Amino acid sequence: MTINEVARQTGVSARSLRYYEKKKLLIPKRTENGYRQYSQDDIERIQLIKFYLGLGMGTNDIANLIHLPESESPDHFQCAYEAVKLYESKLTDVQQQIEVLKGQEKQLLETLSCWKEIQDRLNQGIPLERKEA
Repeated sequence: MTINEVARQTGVSARSLRYYEKKKLLIPKRTENGYRQYSQDDIERIQLIKFYLGLGMGTNDIANLIHLPESESPDHFQCAYEAVKLYESKLTDVQQQIEVLKGQEKQLLETLSCWKEIQDRLNQGIPLERKEA
């Protein structure tokens, strides 16, 4: 399949496919004319890349995960160790982001509550009190 066909089939832009190739996440075969020729294995690799990107992983981490089983001496214990380390690191990042978002949510709810109280007072014809500095 050509790069445009793969882009249509996977929903990944041709530009992104070229970027994946540059980052060595994907290495399609080339025709005699130098055109990229994608296989079904490449399509599956693209789906895997999309999955990892959906988890919020960066391309360097994705490259590490993808290439673990392909290392020169595929030590399964080492592969599992590295994969667990990457996933734990990403999970920690996500948990920290959740805490930040919870703090933002709390602030927004408090601010919204104040503004709703002001709105209710105005709807009831109660004038707002001005505090002098």
